[in-house]
Amino acid sequence: MANSANSDGATGKASAASCNDCVVLNNLTDSSCCPTNSSSFTVVNLGCKVNRAESDYFIERLSLIGALYVRELTEADLIIINTCTVTGEAEAKTRQAIRRALAAAGPGASVVATGCAVQMSDGYYREFGSDLSDLSGLPGSTSFPTKRLHLEADRNKALELAESLLCDSPSARAILHGPNHSETSKLGAVVQCDSNIQSSQVALVSSPGDTVSPRPILPALRKRQVLKIQDGCDEQCSYCIVSTARGPARSLPAHELVKSACQSAGQGLSELVLTGINLGKYVSEGLNLSGLMQSILMETEGMRLRLSSIESNDITPELLDCIAANKGKVCAHLHMPLQSGSDEVLRRMNRPYTSGNYMECVKRARNALPGLALSTDIIVGFPGETESDFQRTIRLCEQAGFMRTHVFRYSLRKGTPAAEMPDQIAPEVKAERSQRLRDLAAQLTRCDLERRVGTNEPAVVEEKGWARTESYHRVAIDPSHQPGETIKYHFPNQL
Repeated sequence: MANSANSDGATGKASAASCNDCVVLNNLTDSSCCPTNSSSFTVVNLGCKVNRAESDYFIERLSLIGALYVRELTEADLIIINTCTVTGEAEAKTRQAIRRALAAAGPGASVVATGCAVQMSDGYYREFGSDLSDLSGLPGSTSFPTKRLHLEADRNKALELAESLLCDSPSARAILHGPNHSETSKLGAVVQCDSNIQSSQVALVSSPGDTVSPRPILPALRKRQVLKIQDGCDEQCSYCIVSTARGPARSLPAHELVKSACQSAGQGLSELVLTGINLGKYVSEGLNLSGLMQSILMETEGMRLRLSSIESNDITPELLDCIAANKGKVCAHLHMPLQSGSDEVLRRMNRPYTSGNYMECVKRARNALPGLALSTDIIVGFPGETESDFQRTIRLCEQAGFMRTHVFRYSLRKGTPAAEMPDQIAPEVKAERSQRLRDLAAQLTRCDLERRVGTNEPAVVEEKGWARTESYHRVAIDPSHQPGETIKYHFPNQL
């Protein structure tokens, strides 16, 4: 197993560096390779943690060529929008984000829209101006008075387009792609970077049918990094379009992910979050999710792992044993989407479990992991949901004791079976049920905090004065601690 440049020679494991300061990417970049001293970009991210990982990748790749990452739309020469299409509300947010970007973009600025919403429908964006031309090619753009809108569903091609818009110089492309790069090379290839620039690995964005694999990037901006290990989904939940937008389930090569984790640990990363569209279905090179975690843990030190959202039917005894055996190295926190506590609603959602199956998993997990933190997602107002169905959801939440609950009002997504179901719920009913569940969620969060009074947990400092505990609570801390630092947090008697 290849170790990072900062690996511990005595143990052979990649270890966390002592520096707590975030790396400024542009200071590491050879200025002779910058597109211009003023070329700037920003990334607007919509949707899930997988989108977040992909958007972070865009930021780091473009920073590598010397482009300046800015936060304000008005300051950017290039605006990238990584879109989401999971619900009707997500579609509306995508349209709003593109409108806002086009309105804010300055003279000569470009807007690139990519991702799931663009994948699903090229006609989706015709309302933004005159007819769009050549949606799939490069540049594939539409002219506006002072700006250009580019639509490219394939995130790999969208990144190539962004690179070409920001920098066309041979020296910049040599840093980006290595000496053997060709215009037809895919982002899935593992390429070499300039030897003067320390690189790490990250799970690559992908489109259906692509072979996905990591490739070198600069060190992460944050001390918590999201690593995409899996993409796509084979499930057919009746409210969800993701399996169509993202394609079938597929996993990134295990040896590349372990190498990525080693380099992240060597660069001082405090927490690595493993994420995927259907995380529990990970399988590569004979390793399932727990096998991949064990391989990462064997090769790294000083960096903890956290799992992103995982389905309850993928919480195996092997996975629970892996978390229990690596106390302090793997966060005892599971985010298990419930969606509904009613078996009838779950059946109409085409979810692969019953409420009883779910609670059995909760009990097994709590028995295996004392102090476990559980969080979840719930959809209220699904077509046909009765008050009795909703009360079943309330009762299950109380029984499970979730420390955090993401509450979503059902949002009709055209093209899904649920959109054609009878008995659509009135907006005011969805709003009322959502508020009741949010009120309960706040009570359950406080109950979980009270259970932890007097205990200690490791916490990663996210910003001055705030940290994230192993149980995923955001807590106030002494502001003298620096972002990225791992501290011991004591849950006080006065919450």
